[in-house]
Amino acid sequence: MSDEPSAENPSCVLVVDNEEGPRDALRFILDRQFRVLTATGGEEALSILRREAVDVVTLDLAMPGVDGLETLTRMREIVPDVEVVIVTGYGSYDSAREAIRLRAFDFIDKPFQSSKVLDVIQRAAESARAKRMFLANIGHELRTPLTVIVGYSSLVADYANQKGNARDLPVVGVIERATDRLVNTVHSVVDLSMIEAGSFTLQPERVDLDALLEKEVRHLEREAQRKGLTLSLDVREPGLAVRFDPYCLSHALRKLLDNAIKFTERGGVAVRLERDHGGRLSLAVHDTGIGIGKAHLPRLFRKFCQEDPGANRKFEGLGIGLALTKKLVERNGASLSVESEKDKGSVFRIHFAATSEIREAATSPAAAEPDPGAESATR
Repeated sequence: MSDEPSAENPSCVLVVDNEEGPRDALRFILDRQFRVLTATGGEEALSILRREAVDVVTLDLAMPGVDGLETLTRMREIVPDVEVVIVTGYGSYDSAREAIRLRAFDFIDKPFQSSKVLDVIQRAAESARAKRMFLANIGHELRTPLTVIVGYSSLVADYANQKGNARDLPVVGVIERATDRLVNTVHSVVDLSMIEAGSFTLQPERVDLDALLEKEVRHLEREAQRKGLTLSLDVREPGLAVRFDPYCLSHALRKLLDNAIKFTERGGVAVRLERDHGGRLSLAVHDTGIGIGKAHLPRLFRKFCQEDPGANRKFEGLGIGLALTKKLVERNGASLSVESEKDKGSVFRIHFAATSEIREAATSPAAAEPDPGAESATR
């Protein structure tokens, strides 16, 4: 698919202005070349950015309630790399300096000219497309050799099994586990980068929770058994489905399960589909692992933040898994919470939005068979 603006694949611009006149004027100017969304204030804009893939934001500074600078500050927490153009008639030196610090792409003064608006937005959209293409290319270049390694290691394992060469199987197992780890790291880095660039497109559909949970638990059963851990599934209300991006939900659950197994040495891990205290449908992952210190909990979902940093840490990883999981969940209108105590284990819960719950289970298993290992850079 082409990354140039076209009728089939236009860049998306979000226009944020509380005044109807400038908002409609910007939409009129941009509508022929771009897909245009509008918001009348900061909160509405932030809500749109959580669920839509946006390339460029035009942002007024002088808005009631959540003003432009506060909106931009909070925007950087959701989509740190989206291009933002300040369009305002109330700028000052201090506000301009703060907007630059928050990496505003450019400034347009009110009243504005059509040619100026188009020039700035076109350049911002080109910058966004360049980022998206870079991420897609990086993902492709990293995944292609990994696919070859995975394929040939599987062939070696099959050959060793057929020939009865039991001595070779542990070596192949090491290769497969190391490759899986690298594949998961590549997916996480690319997905997180695309979300932060505003380029991650949601594809929500009906997801049968029974089938998805069974699939993900089966996927990690062998790893749990290898560590001598139990891995159980408890579905309190069978037959439920939710409207969710299946890739996001499958990836989020797999990351929570993978972490629970990694940080648990004795006991086990339990997955429970239940109701939270507010009556909302929730998906909980319980473990009897090392737990999380109280001081680290507020930083738990930040990128690259690990409780045991440094070269001598016991557990490997980049520290982006939970940051990505939280973003994948929140992009679908759900939330992620944690309860933990040092040396006593942890409970991570995905709280589904009430509007996403579907009472009747899907009849087709296709919606419940997403593969987090599938290529995601084209989303």
